[in-house]
Amino acid sequence: MLGWQIYISTEKNMNEDASIAASYASWVTGLGGDQWIKDLVTANKAQRLKDSCGYPNYYTAKAHDIIPLITKDLPQYNGFFVIGEDYVLNGKKNWDI
Repeated sequence: MLGWQIYISTEKNMNEDASIAASYASWVTGLGGDQWIKDLVTANKAQRLKDSCGYPNYYTAKAHDIIPLITKDLPQYNGFFVIGEDYVLNGKKNWDI
């Protein structure tokens, strides 16, 4: 799949074995669906912690910067329509919320 599985969790729960049970929020998003956290990095409201050539990516941010972005609706994005070998992704939708 081309896209991202997003987990919002505390730092103590942040590891490669993160799961929905250890997270406050999680969802799947397509290509471009991670732009909201990149925008927070640009605004110095988040920091990328680990660079592992694309996956997984770890960021840290304060709750007061994240909570407003996810409480009313998930961050919207203009992603790409993707046709995979056994899937089709609409480039503007989040799922498995």
